[in-house]
Amino acid sequence: MLSTMKTAPYWIDGPWPGRLAIVPRPRGGDWLEDEVRAWRQVGLDNVGIHCRQGIGRSAVVAACLLIFSGVDPESAFQHISAARACVVPETATQREWVIAWARALQESSLFSHSA
Repeated sequence: MLSTMKTAPYWIDGPWPGRLAIVPRPRGGDWLEDEVRAWRQVGLDNVGIHCRQGIGRSAVVAACLLIFSGVDPESAFQHISAARACVVPETATQREWVIAWARALQESSLFSHSA
C-alpha cells in the first residue's frame, strides 16, 4: 500500500539532460520503500534532492547545480522559487553563501569547464 505522503516532485528546469527535482523528505523506516516507489511512479528516476521542507538546504544544492551549469545565482533562485511556489532559499545566510560560492567558482578554474 502506498503511503499518503505528497509524492509530486518539484521539477527544476536546467541546462542538462535528465531532470532534477526537489522532493519531500522521505519518512524512512517501514515507509521508505513505498515512498521511493511513489516517486518512481510520478517520473522521478534521475536526481531528487530533499531536506526537511525543500526550501532551504535542498534549494541551496539545486542552486549550486544550476550555477555550476552556467546559470547566474538570481536566475537559479528564480527557477527554484517558481518550481517550489515559494521564495528560496529559506534564509538570507543560505542566499549569501550560494552567492559567495558562485563568486569563488567563477574565480576558480572549475568554472571554465562548464562555460
